[in-house]
Amino acid sequence: MKGLKKYFLPQAFAALAGGLLTLLVVCYPIGVANNGDFDRVIGPAGLSYLTEGAERYFHYVDEHYRINFSAAATVLASETQQSSTRLPDKISVFDNVYITTHVVWVWLTVAINALFSNTYNIRILSAFYGIVFIFALFLGIGGITKRYGRAAGWILSAAAVFMFCDISYLAYFNSFYGEAASYVFLMLAAGALLSLLAADKPRLWQLVAYWAGAVMLVGAKQQNAMLAVLFLGIAVRLFFLYKDKIWRRVTVIFSAVMVVVSVFTMVFVSHEIYRINIHQAVFFGILRLSDDPAKDLDALQLSRELTVLAGHTYYENDVVYPPDSEYLQREFFDKISYSKIMTYYLTHPARLWQAMEKTAKSAYEIMPGYLGSYVRAAGFPPGMTAEAFAPYDRLRQFVFARNPFPLVVTILAYLLAAVYAVVVYVRAKNKKTRALLEFLAAIAVMGALQFAMPYIADGDGDLNKHLFLFNVAADILIFSGIAAACVKCFKKPAATLSE
Repeated sequence: MKGLKKYFLPQAFAALAGGLLTLLVVCYPIGVANNGDFDRVIGPAGLSYLTEGAERYFHYVDEHYRINFSAAATVLASETQQSSTRLPDKISVFDNVYITTHVVWVWLTVAINALFSNTYNIRILSAFYGIVFIFALFLGIGGITKRYGRAAGWILSAAAVFMFCDISYLAYFNSFYGEAASYVFLMLAAGALLSLLAADKPRLWQLVAYWAGAVMLVGAKQQNAMLAVLFLGIAVRLFFLYKDKIWRRVTVIFSAVMVVVSVFTMVFVSHEIYRINIHQAVFFGILRLSDDPAKDLDALQLSRELTVLAGHTYYENDVVYPPDSEYLQREFFDKISYSKIMTYYLTHPARLWQAMEKTAKSAYEIMPGYLGSYVRAAGFPPGMTAEAFAPYDRLRQFVFARNPFPLVVTILAYLLAAVYAVVVYVRAKNKKTRALLEFLAAIAVMGALQFAMPYIADGDGDLNKHLFLFNVAADILIFSGIAAACVKCFKKPAATLSE
């Protein structure tokens, strides 16, 4: 029994429990159905659908796809040609090509699958995400146990499994959404940093694992690209904390790579995605909540004739001015910009508050209610979600979203966390403790940015899904609060948060 106790550590429990839940998601499988975003990934990755027409979307998860690398070359050639011919303001052959670190892993799993079969099984991708995630859990809980003792480690390993292994998170593994990559690589960065800061004799691989997670997170989605600035702040701390020449070179090299990935992700975003987002931001965002659309169009320096599009999405073609019409190109796309949208919200604070209230009502619900979680063979009704397997998701919604003032609750929670963190930071004397608190501050800023950006940048389109990373950041902060309470109760004399 003593030998078993020696090896059955909290991190082993977290990895085992997380592994079993991940295995459930991979094998059952449970996923998130396609809302149309898969199209920009599977073609360039050398995949095509096995299902027909409308069956591909919304209701069920497709687990199998046809591998066709010649089709990928055709798609890339077609998109490149469209970049130079379809619209006059195209400026790059990359304008319609969707390239992120998330897509790189899809390419890799397709190549591995192609060695054995011409039919791609999405379980290969979800298994890869699962391995990274379990490794991240093991590192993070191991670091907590090492620094704060087994008692705190056991409590926090149970909390980590309950919170971060919720099916609302893991279901994204069986999809081509960038949220899955964002999640596992943020967890890898957090877990590796906890392990690194807790180690008596830090290893170089821990630093490399942290930076690998950070770089992959920044490049997983255009929405994540600006997070590079936050990680550069952590880079400064790590540069002065670990003074070995090789360690410093690793930090500098990965920081440079991260900047390049961030710039690439922002600059070479698909032009079609830009058109979709900015269309949604105005017509399905600003004008959708407007009492006077004509007045708001004046503020945006746009024609009042566009009021007929108020409340309509980019995907509707049965409107007066469809997205590919010359009129909309001339009177909207050629005149609008995100600087005008930002100026509008800054000069109309009441509308900004209204937009954030709408965001708060949609936050804390990770699984979009209109996207099914099951494959057709499971026999569930179309569009049914796996809420029965997501107890933490339901609890989070009940506490934060299902109250009369969700935005006020969110702001107060963030302010209280910030005040407590500042107090602890001022009292802290240990540089590693300060580094950890700085990382949590970066997570808090990330959450705030991810809360504010979606509605402003994309209106009410897929708001739940676009708030995914905000929810992850909020949960990390909640978990940190639980950790702080455990440290107070079970603190080791040589390792407290304020040391």
